[in-house]
Amino acid sequence: AGETAFGACSAGCVDLPDFDKARPPETLASLGRALSEGVAVTLFYGMQDVAVNYVGGAAAAAALEWPGALEFRSRPLQPLVIGGVSTGQTRSARGLTWAQIDGAGHIATGDSPAAVAFMLRALIHDMAASDGAANLRFT
Repeated sequence: AGETAFGACSAGCVDLPDFDKARPPETLASLGRALSEGVAVTLFYGMQDVAVNYVGGAAAAAALEWPGALEFRSRPLQPLVIGGVSTGQTRSARGLTWAQIDGAGHIATGDSPAAVAFMLRALIHDMAASDGAANLRFT
C-alpha cells in the first residue's frame, strides 16, 4: 500500500501509489507512545506471510522507543508452545509482546487460531496486570 511500504513488491501488491507519499507512516511513534502510557501491545506475524514480513516486523518491534525498549531488545526469543506443540517463538517485556507464528501466513488468525488466541489472552492478561485497561481511550 504505497511506495515506502511495498516499494520492492513487483508481484501484484495492493496498488495505492499515493498512500504514503505525503509523509511516512507514524506507526512506530504511536506504538511507542501507547507503551509509554502503559497500554499493552501485542504484535504477531505469520512466518509465511509474504505481504507483511515477520523479519521486518521484528525489526520494527526492536526499533520501538519506550521505557522498556532496552529490556525487550535484550530478551531472547522463547519457544511458543501450545498444547505441547511448538507453534513459533515469542518475546515479551514491560507491555510489549511479540510472536512469530510457524505455518501462518498473512491471515494468521485463520492459519493458526490457537496461537492467535494464546497471544490475545496474553494481551488481556498484561492489560489486567498493569491496569492498562484504564489507559484505553475510545474516540
